[in-house]
Amino acid sequence: MKAWPVGGIVYFAQNLIDPNQATEMLANVKHFYSEDGNVAPFLAVDEEGGTVVRIADNDAFGVQDVGDAADLGAAGDATAAKAAASGDPASVQTGPAVRGDRATQERHCELLADDPELTTIYKLISEQIWRISKK
Repeated sequence: MKAWPVGGIVYFAQNLIDPNQATEMLANVKHFYSEDGNVAPFLAVDEEGGTVVRIADNDAFGVQDVGDAADLGAAGDATAAKAAASGDPASVQTGPAVRGDRATQERHCELLADDPELTTIYKLISEQIWRISKK
């Protein structure tokens, strides 16, 4: 660090074995910088999703792979993005089922009236969303 006091370090999959190893490695790097009188470095992991995953590909970290961030952003779906970021999609669930908006649910069922199977599926999913949102 003394010879090449770079401002930041990016870690890749081969550098990250498990949370304990990563924590120790990051603490050591910060220590090396401060030992030499340098400003603390910017430490980051290149985790873009899709084909670029460093943490989510490693079971030791227990992080969900939410897919390609570019695809998620391109979809323009804020709820899907929040669900992916939260790691708990139920916590960001919205819509008539969560709100208990029976009038809207009935209108939806009327639109599906020509397909009893879809109506049944809609009602089952809505009921499940309601139950999960109340836990």
